[in-house]
Amino acid sequence: MTRQEQGTAVLPAADHFPPELQRLCSTAVGVLHEHASVGGLCVVCGLDWPREPVRLADHNLALL
Repeated sequence: MTRQEQGTAVLPAADHFPPELQRLCSTAVGVLHEHASVGGLCVVCGLDWPREPVRLADHNLALL
């Protein structure tokens, strides 16, 4: 279960990171917003949610 599913997704203050990590954070947030779950399916892929891009984005944000 991702932090987004749990309702605990907390975004770090990106201005404290170097540009590379700011870009990673921004990309991860975009993926989480784009690949949302509707009825247990990804709105982009139409497959069971969470998809691999969501898991990777969630893990990247957890590392920050």
